[in-house]
Amino acid sequence: MAGVAAYPLQQMKPPGIPVSPIPRLLLGLAVPVVAAGVLVGFAVHSTPEPVKKDPRPIAVVPVAVTPSTAPTTPPPVPRSAHEFVRASAPTAFTLTGRLFTIKAHVCPMADIRPYDPPGEQHHTVCWVKSGFGVAPSSRQPATTYLFGHSWAQDSQEVLNKMSSLATSELLKTPGRVVDGATVYPVHRLVGYRLILRTGKGTLTYRVRSAWGVRKNQLGLVTSWLDPTVPNRVLLTTCAERNGVDYDYNVIVDAGLVSSRRR
Repeated sequence: MAGVAAYPLQQMKPPGIPVSPIPRLLLGLAVPVVAAGVLVGFAVHSTPEPVKKDPRPIAVVPVAVTPSTAPTTPPPVPRSAHEFVRASAPTAFTLTGRLFTIKAHVCPMADIRPYDPPGEQHHTVCWVKSGFGVAPSSRQPATTYLFGHSWAQDSQEVLNKMSSLATSELLKTPGRVVDGATVYPVHRLVGYRLILRTGKGTLTYRVRSAWGVRKNQLGLVTSWLDPTVPNRVLLTTCAERNGVDYDYNVIVDAGLVSSRRR
């Protein structure tokens, strides 16, 4: 495909459980209660009569004990949603949701504009390794930028499934002006999970917005240009649908929701 974001370089100017205490199960301990009746008689004669023993038995009714259902060992402590994962180059990519799942390798790419992800295009997305954004981590101080190809002439391009779904919506959606550019919101990708695996752990992001924009206007959208937004991944590709390429970029904005160290 052509360069992902075709715009002049000079336009690109970035702005500055606790674990709940284990319930203590109170156990009823049965203590037999013995009621002993003692009869003491005083005779009116000089010779005392023998004391008659009460023929009734002494009733001992033990309280029933319910066997304890408490575990013999405490349950495992749940893992935190966020574990510390150091910044590291991503090596594997997954985008998954209701209608599709995409898995790919991740390669590094230079900050050369317009962006044209290098390498094999069926199973690879690329991240900008320096100069624009940062490597992903659990304490990500800025944005990670990802790019991948979509192309109507090759149905096996890595991001075709995502692009086709988004393009079908943006072509029918009224645009709105943002930062001097007309953008077309895409709602069908919201809620998808974007997962990056690195040598240090796994980071999961949730897609919170997606939109399309003319390629020559992407450089006007300051929210896309701003690399200082923390805990964010921006994924950018081209627009294609039903064998037709369109002069739009499709952008996915995803925020960090969990991290697991290796």
